[in-house]
Amino acid sequence: MAWLDSTFSPTEVAAMVQLPPKQVRKELEYQILTLASVSPPRLPFSALVYFETIRLSGLSWSVADRTRLYRLVAEGLMQTPAPEVVEVASVLSLKLGLVVQELDAKLGRFDAWKNTLISDPDIMGGELVFPRSRLSVRHVGEMLERSESPSVIFEDYPYLSPQDLEFSRIFVKAYPRVGRPPTGHQAAD
Repeated sequence: MAWLDSTFSPTEVAAMVQLPPKQVRKELEYQILTLASVSPPRLPFSALVYFETIRLSGLSWSVADRTRLYRLVAEGLMQTPAPEVVEVASVLSLKLGLVVQELDAKLGRFDAWKNTLISDPDIMGGELVFPRSRLSVRHVGEMLERSESPSVIFEDYPYLSPQDLEFSRIFVKAYPRVGRPPTGHQAAD
């Protein structure tokens, strides 16, 4: 579990587990996750496992049940070794080891992919681009967010891989643009 001591922003968590950022923020508001008061908040790996579990379950959980589930996940991950299965209720068990293994692998692939990206002030103003290109990761991710077909993207950029598309989409969700949006006109001098 290489990521056990890592922390993540709420937007990184939402992007990685494919949940709306609002859902992650709600859990923070309800204080389901027990966190140190850090601003901006940083979430532990156990939160990532918790949110992935919530998403995969497809169930509607009460606040009390979500609080209990997070506690079970966090306590399970503190054990050495972490249990493979955690009993949530008499009729419901969580395959904690499997969820952890899948998230660990996904985070590892995403991190390795990010390390291949290029940031050079002379190329696209330093924006992250794919290797040996001037194509920005953000451009591809935003195309996907606007529902552009992967086949159209592959046709225009045949050197991209399916992983490039998958992680570009996660990237734009995890690291949204900051600052004011362009207004479309310049202020008069």
